[in-house]
Amino acid sequence: MNQDLQYLKRLENWSEKYEFILELGQKLPLLKDNLKVNRNSVTGCQSRVWLILTWQNDLLHIQTEADSRLVQGLLALVVLVYESKSKVEINQINSSWLKEFELDQHLSLTRRQGLQAVINTILNFINF
Repeated sequence: MNQDLQYLKRLENWSEKYEFILELGQKLPLLKDNLKVNRNSVTGCQSRVWLILTWQNDLLHIQTEADSRLVQGLLALVVLVYESKSKVEINQINSSWLKEFELDQHLSLTRRQGLQAVINTILNFINF
């Protein structure tokens, strides 16, 4: 497990986790404006989310950005969980990581649905 994910798991209260998720989002590289187009937009998110998925040496590469600080942090978590994984590895990842980091308890329904839309986009991409 990635070092940032291990640290997040060890944090004891939601406010610490929330702040760390925001910090992770600030580390995520921003997309070039020419990539923020409708074909790269994820539907089902309350915020604007752009997601670009590619294969490099049979490993998934993710570029993403959101117009919300919290969603940007959640996208950073998605990148930490799925980036540089093979199709087989990604198909073995289940949604338990959402519970592991208490996202299922502390995110609003619309944020959880948006996060699931991003995950579904990844799963549809790798299984296409």
